[in-house]
Amino acid sequence: MRAWFRTEGRESVRAHLQRIIADLAPNLTPLSISTAACVVSCTESGYPMIGYTSSPAIAVLTGCAGTSAKSSDEIGRLGAELLLSGRISQQGYSTHFTPQFR
Repeated sequence: MRAWFRTEGRESVRAHLQRIIADLAPNLTPLSISTAACVVSCTESGYPMIGYTSSPAIAVLTGCAGTSAKSSDEIGRLGAELLLSGRISQQGYSTHFTPQFR
């Protein structure tokens, strides 16, 4: 995984996405094009993990399973609340988001 993060991702994916943009906006002339590698992390619960590790100085916000684009603002807000107040207040969610490490 470390080696993957040092790459710019797959060239074939970059070319494919570039073709889609060119089809959607044919008059667009990009100043530059860049890509980066990413991975999808999943949790056993299917919910993101938002909380502190065993260190009170290190928090995590991970495990969004590649499906959090529509909820990224709220997930980020919950992470910010954790960092600012030390916890996520009861918000009516069906899960508590506490990280589970093995």
